[in-house]
Amino acid sequence: MTCYQLAPGNEGATLLDVTAGSTIGAFRLAFTIRGKLADNQLFKGYNAKASVSHPGPVNFYMAKAPSGSITNFDGSGKVWFKIYNDGPTASTFISCSASLARVDIYTPGKTTLNVQIPRCLADGEYFLRVEHIALHSASSVGGAQLYISCAQLRVSGGTGTYKPNLMSFPGAYSPNDPGLVVNIYYPVPQNYKSPGGDPLVC
Repeated sequence: MTCYQLAPGNEGATLLDVTAGSTIGAFRLAFTIRGKLADNQLFKGYNAKASVSHPGPVNFYMAKAPSGSITNFDGSGKVWFKIYNDGPTASTFISCSASLARVDIYTPGKTTLNVQIPRCLADGEYFLRVEHIALHSASSVGGAQLYISCAQLRVSGGTGTYKPNLMSFPGAYSPNDPGLVVNIYYPVPQNYKSPGGDPLVC
């Protein structure tokens, strides 16, 4: 799934003005749009409906409208690139017999993440795709659950020097990707890599 489809009768999404290098606060499952974003200011318009209840990573992707206007852009083709990955962190837990290293896939309960729009983006209009991958049932193919929200951004003030690896949705993931098929319970995973590759680095 690329982004979403509006239900019949709903008005179109609002185009938000953002500055490259500014920070946004986004909820990985659902958000509502209420205003604009100033440089280095948390945008309060992404409001969580509820906290995340499943373990798993969150990815932020963007896609630039090739014609300059997002009005007729549907996000198809190899136009997407990752800007952020809330990946696993190393930790230690105490078992009955020993202290063992493990990987925390993700701690549920968060409602927001603060993510920087890359400074090296070219000015223009973009889709922002926020994706949470729930891994609580991902021990077999098809068990991972993807929760997706999207927004439309007009980026200004960027350097235009970015050279991201582009991918398509659908197409970026395969059902057998290690990041989508993993038993997070036992044996305890010692490593984990989210699908979609590494985020863009300016």
